[in-house]
Amino acid sequence: MPAPINKDKTPLAAVPHEQCWAKTTADGLPGVGVAPHCRNVGYVARALLEAMPRCARELFPDGTVALAAAHDIGKISPEFQAQCTAWREAHGVKGLSLLKGDRAASTQCTLRKHVPEKWAQVAGAHHGKIKPPNAG
Repeated sequence: MPAPINKDKTPLAAVPHEQCWAKTTADGLPGVGVAPHCRNVGYVARALLEAMPRCARELFPDGTVALAAAHDIGKISPEFQAQCTAWREAHGVKGLSLLKGDRAASTQCTLRKHVPEKWAQVAGAHHGKIKPPNAG
């Protein structure tokens, strides 16, 4: 897959994940970063599992907390990040000429390199639609 490019045909520079947002503020500025967001979700998943009776916890496979935490890793994609005008301006992004920004498919594509395909599909489907194995 070719690298994303700006509207003026210059390559889009790589941005460290620490500079990527997951949630914007009420006024549309980058708010919660991807890493803190994913950690928060992992903490909540762990707390929910710990609060369940043992018989219910046994229904969840090992790694469930990690999978929950990784659910939005695809938000690091340039296509997702460029949805925030303030972020685009801060990073000199003038427009993307590639892809439509499917963060669920980006999540699945990233995770499939590290976990079984079924787990990557679950993470990719967290917004309601299972993606095929070749998604992303």
